[in-house]
Amino acid sequence: MKKLLAIIVLGLLFSGNGYAETIESSDKHIWVYLPKGISKTEAFSSKRIQYAKEHCTKLKKNTYSFSMGSYHDYDRLAFGRHQFRFICAKTKSEAIKNYKFVANNFTKDSVYNVKLQGVEPILEHIVLSHIEFKEPKIAKKTKKQEPKKKKTNSFWNFNKKKEKKKKEAQASPSNEDPKITKAKKACKDLGFRPRSERFTDCALKLVLLDFERQPVSSENKSPQIVIHKNQSNTNVWDELGVLFRQQGIIQDTTRPANTRTNMRCTTTKVGFGQVVTNCR
Repeated sequence: MKKLLAIIVLGLLFSGNGYAETIESSDKHIWVYLPKGISKTEAFSSKRIQYAKEHCTKLKKNTYSFSMGSYHDYDRLAFGRHQFRFICAKTKSEAIKNYKFVANNFTKDSVYNVKLQGVEPILEHIVLSHIEFKEPKIAKKTKKQEPKKKKTNSFWNFNKKKEKKKKEAQASPSNEDPKITKAKKACKDLGFRPRSERFTDCALKLVLLDFERQPVSSENKSPQIVIHKNQSNTNVWDELGVLFRQQGIIQDTTRPANTRTNMRCTTTKVGFGQVVTNCR
């Protein structure tokens, strides 16, 4: 009987020392006295969080404890029983926000808080946590996929681009001298291949001479080019005659070259896209 009474008394003594006491609390934190008789090793171990989790669980939040190395979130002026602060939050990010709020709005200080000295608490400072409620995952923003472009036939694409460039060239105003443009048209009518060396030579010579491009009429089914001889540019006139012979243009030989004052050139289309030019 005496043994039974001794066991009951000892049990009551230990149970009295086994409870933590709340010093200060809010919906974001709790300061607690750890139970009497708890060793320093146990106080600074992961076991201490069990004395605060009930408070945070009632708030439907998880429990977190901050520390920076050996600088824990406990009362730096405490003597006797150990005093620790714990933060209640749904996530670690929220725990940091709640810690800042508590540190700025409650007077009770800690070793960890003094050690920060203006430095912001970070996720790595959360050394203990009791997760009663699953932390919601932060949804990652997904990039909107651009609709795939339909593949088209490269041949038709090439032709469309070519037509587009042609229309743009026709629509855009040209800074070219009108006489040069007219000379190019005349040389093309005479049978010279555009952008060739002879074509360029023909256009340059016509610019130095007087010429006119008579449009198509009922009598002339193709444009007629009339080139006038300038007394000041006789050399150009002679060079143009040489160029015409090189091109295969038929020239009138019944009249001496030195007696002619102009040339009337007419182009006739023959088979297979070829042209024959006669100048008289």
